[in-house]
Amino acid sequence: MSAYHFLLAHVFGFFGFWKKNTNNLRVGIFHDVAQEHQARFAAQLEQIASIGEIISPIEFENHFSGIGKAFGNKTMLTFDDGFESNFLIAQEVLNPRNIKAVFFIVPQFVDTIPGLAQDEFVQRNIYPRSGKRDIPKNLRSMTWPQIKLLSSQGHTIGCHTYTHARLSQIDNDDLLKHEVIDSGDRIYAATGIHVEHFAYTFGDLGSFSRAGLKIATQRYKYVYSGLRGSNDLGVSPFAIRRDAIGPTDSAKFVRAVLHGAADFQYKRSVKELDVWVKELDV
Repeated sequence: MSAYHFLLAHVFGFFGFWKKNTNNLRVGIFHDVAQEHQARFAAQLEQIASIGEIISPIEFENHFSGIGKAFGNKTMLTFDDGFESNFLIAQEVLNPRNIKAVFFIVPQFVDTIPGLAQDEFVQRNIYPRSGKRDIPKNLRSMTWPQIKLLSSQGHTIGCHTYTHARLSQIDNDDLLKHEVIDSGDRIYAATGIHVEHFAYTFGDLGSFSRAGLKIATQRYKYVYSGLRGSNDLGVSPFAIRRDAIGPTDSAKFVRAVLHGAADFQYKRSVKELDVWVKELDV
């Protein structure tokens, strides 16, 4: 556990009652969950459910459409990057518990031939600063048939740009449209799945842009960040907050972030993202 995780978890342990809200709609971000961590992930699901109900993407959509507001403590699960380990988690952990999630897919990753080419894709596009050399098999991509199966099982498929690009580094509208719009179109062409959910990569506001947001809102109904926060009343579906959680995170840390103990660190970025949305007049 990092010093930051330790401090946040223990400070919340003493003062967490300040953060417990009546309405607290969270979205958890998971990435790779290796097979050796499946038991810990399953335990995390039990903990998340003890904090509040784990809801489906359909229930989450209903909250924003007004069909059924999500009152109380609730959490929806999302998985970024489309790793093969995500597919295994769905089959071995989520499905037996009737838990549905959103899986954000990177089309070029899926289209890359498995093996050395996918390893290089992970090194170059998904973990560019990690210095990874030996890429474990669980970091390979799902296949298109596996993605179609997830959808048929009641999970929701979203897109995560075409190449896992950092959108803030793209200043060409055509390239932005390729990353944002063509990614959803490629998923539809390969699977017949209509994609309505989009998550920009890396999650921080510095990795996104006003131009990228504008294009995303023209194609998708829901746009996800990686900024921590609650999605209760008043939050735009184009500025969805999410809480990153790893399978090795402690129970105290998970409880702290899902109660909002780290939200203050993202307050400025969340406010700016909300301003971007208001500027669009959508």
